[in-house]
Amino acid sequence: MNKVSLGTSTDIQRIVNKIYATGQITRADQQGLMALIFSDQILGLKECQQISEIITRLHRGWLKVID
Repeated sequence: MNKVSLGTSTDIQRIVNKIYATGQITRADQQGLMALIFSDQILGLKECQQISEIITRLHRGWLKVID
């Protein structure tokens, strides 16, 4: 059973699009993603891949972390 609601997918997509557009991740972006990851909803494959890509970009230094 897939528990991902439209809101969760939309929220993740909005945050990811903002991060990609600016090349930066803010503390608020990080907290938003963490809240979605640790919510009781099950994330779909697409959402997991998007979050994984953000982590990869952070590790490679392709994203700037700002407050």
